[in-house]
Formats: sequence, C-alpha cells, structure tokens
Amino acid sequence: MLKVITGLLVMLATLSSAAPRAEAQPTVYAQAEALNDEGKAMIGRVDLAGAAAKFRQAIALVEDPRYVFNLCYALEKSGVLEEARRECQWVTTSRDTRLANKAAALLASIDAQIAERAARRPPAPTPVPGPTPVPVAPVVAPGTPIPQHLLPLSMQKRPLDTSIHYGIRVGMVLGSFAGEYEDAGDVVAPSIGVMARKALSKKLRAIGEAQYAGRGATVYASNFDSIELSLQYLDFSGGVQYALSNRFYAEIGATLSILLSGEEVVFFDSEADYEVGPADFSADLSVGSALGNFDLRFHYKYGLLDIADVDFFDGNAGGVGDDLSSRSYGFQLGYYF
Repeated sequence: MLKVITGLLVMLATLSSAAPRAEAQPTVYAQAEALNDEGKAMIGRVDLAGAAAKFRQAIALVEDPRYVFNLCYALEKSGVLEEARRECQWVTTSRDTRLANKAAALLASIDAQIAERAARRPPAPTPVPGPTPVPVAPVVAPGTPIPQHLLPLSMQKRPLDTSIHYGIRVGMVLGSFAGEYEDAGDVVAPSIGVMARKALSKKLRAIGEAQYAGRGATVYASNFDSIELSLQYLDFSGGVQYALSNRFYAEIGATLSILLSGEEVVFFDSEADYEVGPADFSADLSVGSALGNFDLRFHYKYGLLDIADVDFFDGNAGGVGDDLSSRSYGFQLGYYF
C-alpha cells in the first residue's frame, strides 16, 4: 500500500511540474521572436554586432532556422566569415526549401570571400608568442545603408506595382425603372466588356471599364396590361476601388451610358407609346472579391436622369407615369491578364 501511495505522489509531482513548462512554452517562443525582431531592427541601423547578439539569444531559446540565417547574415556583413559559414551550412539542411536556397546562396558568397581573403594573405611566418590578434574590421562601416536586395526577405520593402492591369468582365444584369407606375418588373440582360486598374497606394486603386450592357423594365399600366422595354447601352465607367482586406474590396464611381438600341413587347390588348433618352448617367456602388487573377463583383447602378416615358391607351391612361429613371444590379466575373 505504501508503494502505491508513493507512486501516485511521484506521478502527481511529475504532472504538476510539466504543466508550467507547457504553459511557458508559448512565452519562450514569443521571447525568441521579439529578440529576432530586435536583431533585424539593429541590422537596419547597421549595428551588426548588437544584431548578432540578439540572434544568438533568440537561438538559445528556440533553434529556429530563420534566426540562424539572420545570425549568418549579420556575421557575414561583419566580416566574421568562418562562423558565418558554419551557421549557413546548418540552415541549408532546413526543410524550408526557400530558406535553404537563400542560405546556400549566402554560403557561396561567404566561400568566395574566404578564398579571396586567403589569396591576399601573405605566407604565414613562423609562429612566435605575441599579443592577441586584432579582430578583422567589419566589411560594412557603421552608418552605411545596406541595399534592399541584400537584406533578409522579411526585411525587404516591396515596391508598389503602379503598372496598369487589363482584363475582361462578363455577367448578368437585372434592370428596372423607378417612376409613378404601380409596379415595374425586372428585365434580365447580359453584359460584357473590358476593364483596367492602376494602384494609387497599397489599398487604393483607380478603375475604368467599357461595357456592352442591357437594361430595361416591364412597366405595368394595370393588373394585365404591360410593356417590356429591352435597352442596349455602351457604358463607360470610372471610379476608385478600396481594399477592405487582402481579398475583399469596395468600389464607388459613376457610369455614362450611350443608348445603342431598344425594343418593346406589348402584352394583351394594350396600345402604348414610349420614348427613351439617348444617354443615361448613374452612380455606382460595388463590392467584390479577388481570387488570384479572377474577380467576382456585385454592383448596383442608380440612374440620375429621367430617361423613359411610356403612355398607355384603351382605357388605361390612368396608369401612365412620366419621368422614369433606371435602376440595375447584377453579378459579374472578371479576369485580369
């Protein structure tokens, strides 16, 4: 019985001592990451010796290949080539292929520097007791800025891509009219066109489009009498796009629409006349998602001009309403080349 009690006490002591270590683990990683960040900041200030010290402290906590590569980089820039070579050789065995390749490239540069230094070194004299040798002066003088392409990838500043990107967009549009009629049903029509965008900042882009798009409405004079107008426009749109995240965005802009053609279908025994203006102007609001080169967008257009006038006859004049403006919304799929 005494042995059983003793065993239980030992097991409880083991579990209680393991729990704090499990809880402390994230703290150790956080401390190591903070030391690594401090080292990278010191490299930016060309304090290479201080940076190397921070990386060594981070490695002592967590042996992460990223920290070892940063230490190799700081040592190489300080001229401490042999130690830098040992650190880089270890990183080349990392399972992170990209990091291993960067370490191999830096290792090749270190080997070339060691060979060049050996070629310039005169034959060693017979060794005699003497003072401790003076450390080799750093290759990079304090205060000298380091070129971006020589910095670790995590420290490089990516330039903003300000080139113009072109693409195509297709979709379906549901159009309607707003006026004095009791009801106006939607008309479904296709849209197709070209688009372009240009980055103004990391989150803001200028956009422009030219599309062939259909709009219209089914206008009712009574419960049975109606006329369906199908209109085709050439749209010229412009605006700005704001990135809500890496994937989602919102757009605001305006569209000038030029009427290309129109046709009507009258239902039942109604007689109707209609007039449609030659152009329309609308305010645009859109939200979308970028998936690689693809772009899925939902847009809404609010017509600002009165573009249509419909008159019914045969006793349905009471349903006539003037000053109709357009409303449309739809889904579109785009692709940037």
